[in-house]
Amino acid sequence: MTLKDTKLMIFDMDGLLLDTERLIVDAWDKLAQEEGLDRGQIRRTCIACIGINLQAVEQVVREMLGEDFPYWTYRAEIHRRITEELKGGPMPVKKGAFELLEYLKRTGMPAVVASSSPKAVVEVELKDAGLLPYFENISGGEDAARSKPAPDLFLKAAASIDVPPENCLVLEDSYNGIRAAHAAGMMSVMVPDLLPPTEEMAQLYTALAPDLGAVAEMLLETFLNYS
Repeated sequence: MTLKDTKLMIFDMDGLLLDTERLIVDAWDKLAQEEGLDRGQIRRTCIACIGINLQAVEQVVREMLGEDFPYWTYRAEIHRRITEELKGGPMPVKKGAFELLEYLKRTGMPAVVASSSPKAVVEVELKDAGLLPYFENISGGEDAARSKPAPDLFLKAAASIDVPPENCLVLEDSYNGIRAAHAAGMMSVMVPDLLPPTEEMAQLYTALAPDLGAVAEMLLETFLNYS
C-alpha cells in the first residue's frame, strides 16, 4: 500500500485536529501542584491515557493512581479550568488543519473522525472550532467494543463510508492510534503532539509529518506524481 491508494482519510481529534492534550496535561499538572499530588506520576498517567477511551482511562487511573483516587471529581475541575482559560471559546485548532481539510474538500476525498473521546464531545468541539462540516461521519470512543490500540474504532469508521481498510489513511498523534491503524491494516501518518516518534512507531506508520499542513503537501505531491 502507498499513499496513492488512499480513498478515505480517518482523523483522530485530540492532539491532532485540536490542541486539547496540551491543555489537559498542563491543567492536571497545575492541579497536582495545588493539591500536593505527585506531579511526575500524574503526568505519567496523563501520557498513558493519550489515545484511549474513557473506560480504558478509568482502568489506567486505577492501576497507576489507586482505587481511591477521586478521578471524576478532579476531571470535572479540569474541565472547569480549561473552559475558564478559553473564556467559553472553542478549543484551539492545530496548525494546518484547515489547509488539509480544504484540500480534501477540493479534491473530493472523503474524511471521517474516529476519536476515543465520547461522540457527543467530539461533535460539539468540532462544531465550535468550525471543523464539523468537513467530515462525513463521526465515531466516538463508545462506538467500538475495544479502545485503541485495538483496531475496532478505525474499522468501524471505514465501514461507515464503505471503504476497505487498505484504502484508508489514518492521521494520528498518539502511539495507541498508530498501533490501532496498523492493526486495522491501514496506512497511517503520525503527526506528533506530546509524544515524540519512536523506533516502534517508525515500524508501524507509513509516514511522519510535522503538522497537518505538511500532510496536505505530502498528498498533493503524491497525487501529482500519479496523475
